[in-house]
Amino acid sequence: MASLPSANDRPDEVEVTIEHKATSVEVLSQLCRDASSALPKEKQLHVRIGHFDQPGFLNPKLFGFWILPSLNEPAELPPMPGIDNLGVEWASEQMAEWAAPEDVRRLLEEPGASIQDPGSSTEESPSIWAVALRSPVETQIESTLTALAMLIARRGLSGDLAGAPVDSLPEKAARVDAETTKLVEEQVRNHGWRDAARTVLARAQAAGFSLHVTYASPLFTARESSARMPLSRHVYNSFPGARSAIDQIVNVLTQGWTLAGPIPEEILQTTRDMFETSGIPALTAHSVRDGLVCGVGALALSSVPVKNPWILRPEQIESLEGEAAVIATTQGIETIRPVLTMTGLSQIDSSLGLSLLEPLVVSSSHYDLHVRVMLSAKIMMHLPLDRKQIGDWPERSSAYAEAQLLGLKSTVEKIFNAASLRLPSPTSSIYLPGRDLMSPDASSISLGTRS
Repeated sequence: MASLPSANDRPDEVEVTIEHKATSVEVLSQLCRDASSALPKEKQLHVRIGHFDQPGFLNPKLFGFWILPSLNEPAELPPMPGIDNLGVEWASEQMAEWAAPEDVRRLLEEPGASIQDPGSSTEESPSIWAVALRSPVETQIESTLTALAMLIARRGLSGDLAGAPVDSLPEKAARVDAETTKLVEEQVRNHGWRDAARTVLARAQAAGFSLHVTYASPLFTARESSARMPLSRHVYNSFPGARSAIDQIVNVLTQGWTLAGPIPEEILQTTRDMFETSGIPALTAHSVRDGLVCGVGALALSSVPVKNPWILRPEQIESLEGEAAVIATTQGIETIRPVLTMTGLSQIDSSLGLSLLEPLVVSSSHYDLHVRVMLSAKIMMHLPLDRKQIGDWPERSSAYAEAQLLGLKSTVEKIFNAASLRLPSPTSSIYLPGRDLMSPDASSISLGTRS
């Protein structure tokens, strides 16, 4: 559940004025109070709601998306039976259509990153529903109530389908989502949103959960944002379509600069040569990519023209203050100025942004899971095993994983603005040699529980 358009699919956007922001915060805060249980039960669902704003690169129909907290501990995936007999090279060949060879190797050999399963949320570590501030308040309400209702329905579905054939899950989940969306829409239209919020609470209680919802901005502190950067870099490096979407935006924002002016051509050419050799075009591309993918990027210009500019590590940036960046180093807090900065999605009450790829993190975890499922099935089909014992599990699992992977491949087209995806692609590398991929990144993403 990476994104959720509202039931009536309204694409309209509004101007983010002081009044609109205040009303949005007030109404969603009230919604949280109406939808929250008074007393905790043994099974609890904790959700925090907050706002984001975007510069127009994402789909205007993206009214909200789920953010699952990073567990900040390695995900030691179980070894894949049979892979030692066939080898990583064989696995890479088998999965060439779905993952790059290096991604397959890392998926098999390296611990990945974990994001928290929604069912194991706690008061200290809630699931997060990010709401588009630029949408009408009515849309914010409906999409948020639908998200909460779906969360409850999905938890109930997980229990009902224990032991059911895995390939039956998508159809049943889609049916539950459609029914839940319709019910929330009708409840809001017929009885008002506050009554709908109380109905969501009643549905949680009927399912045996206590629901606890709070509103808070910003969505992340600097430290929390830093912990998620390896996840968004992994999405950029490996999720289908993510890298090309970001690179098209970076290309338009940073390339094709021309130096001109009423001075002799010889001086202009010398200046152009100095500009190119300084590495500023490539460094600017890196800092803009950092901003879009990590949520914040900055190019320090304090040494120009005596020395070349340099890129600040996104993990070090504590805040942005005008043309200055406050960074944390081993020596303490330092202010760098002037800097050229870029952020992704905006947060309320924070100068740091969120990754444009944050809506794809959950989808990326699903993609990694289904790559493993398909590879495991291919191994079982290839090795001489007792067919009476395993039956047609490998064939059914491979077909199921393929259907899921094909569906996930179109996710970028749903998340990004169609105009962004039509931007021209770079004709050559716009980054420094050997730096087309981003690091440090997670080797994979999986759902887990806090130890």
